[in-house]
Amino acid sequence: MQVGLFCLATDQMMAFADLAKEAEDRGFDVLLTGEHDHIPVGSQVWSGGDLPQHYRRILDPFVALTTAANATDRIKLGIAVCLVAQHDPISLAKRVASFDFVSDGRFIFGIGYGYILKEVANHGINPKMRRGILREKMLAIETIWSNSVASFAGTYVSFEDCEQYPKPVQAPRPPVLLGGKLREESIEHILEFCDGWIPSAMMAGHALATEIATLRERAERIGRDPASLQVTLMHTATSGDERDADNWGAAMITEDALARYRDCGVTTVCLPVPSKEASETIPLLDRYADIVAKFRN
Repeated sequence: MQVGLFCLATDQMMAFADLAKEAEDRGFDVLLTGEHDHIPVGSQVWSGGDLPQHYRRILDPFVALTTAANATDRIKLGIAVCLVAQHDPISLAKRVASFDFVSDGRFIFGIGYGYILKEVANHGINPKMRRGILREKMLAIETIWSNSVASFAGTYVSFEDCEQYPKPVQAPRPPVLLGGKLREESIEHILEFCDGWIPSAMMAGHALATEIATLRERAERIGRDPASLQVTLMHTATSGDERDADNWGAAMITEDALARYRDCGVTTVCLPVPSKEASETIPLLDRYADIVAKFRN
């Protein structure tokens, strides 16, 4: 099981490139960040309650990750999650492929439907249609990546023969992981055009193991290798379902918790890092690194 970090890159924290370098130096496998290009006033976090203030200050994830790629050599870098329905698919295909190129094939493409419905609506999208729009845009993006000349004709996306380079470095594409609750529609989408799943942030224990087993059983049923499906979990629980909203659940983790995640079938767990200055962040990375080292030994 890989162990990484998740941090919302903002303009009020230590430089994201520096965070990436510190994470790589400590042996972490992955660094993920998130996306919200704006926050409608009055929005609430998906689990209820006001959004933490730093949600309003999130950097463009591709810009932040590019600085991280330039500062590192090994650590994988990604978005969890990119709100695909809110993007033009031709432009997004270019941004993902370009970042995979400049990072030498280190990109992880987490995608999601979006839960702040006013944010979706402000992009001129009917929130009720966002799941179908995401599906079609991802199919269109895959078409661009996979063909020297691409065209697409759908309900929400349509373009005639075109060429786009570079193609992603990773073959056949960067890992595509769908975030959210494991509903019937999301299972179908994971199995149709994704490489894995990002569970809802506070899911753990028996429910997580059961849902991973369900997803893999469905994969086997259609002839996909269940073991090939990646599961990237965000560790945010402090105790039970409590969550530290100010620090985005920046809670310590134990060796036993890492072992439980591994035994559930999680392939990557990302530990939360608050969007803070280095004086607060670096000691947390050191504590995490000590625990991970003991787990791996």
